[in-house]
Amino acid sequence: MLVERIEPDHLIEPWRTRRAREMAAASDQQRLANGTLDGAMLGVLAYALEEAGCRPRVLHHLRTHDRRLRACWVLDELRER
Repeated sequence: MLVERIEPDHLIEPWRTRRAREMAAASDQQRLANGTLDGAMLGVLAYALEEAGCRPRVLHHLRTHDRRLRACWVLDELRER
């Protein structure tokens, strides 16, 4: 199976809405007890990005984010890290 790598430069300016940036901040701050990202919060962020017209690959990345990971490039990009 060929897996396409999603690079941070895939987030373009029209997708960086105020709501998406707010949801990224909330997702980063409201982590699970073990410090990992909450899948439900990432799902809400995906919805905000979907409303802004974001590419399906980025939305899929958020909706299927590995629950063991403590970081996400989409959050980093939206929070301008």
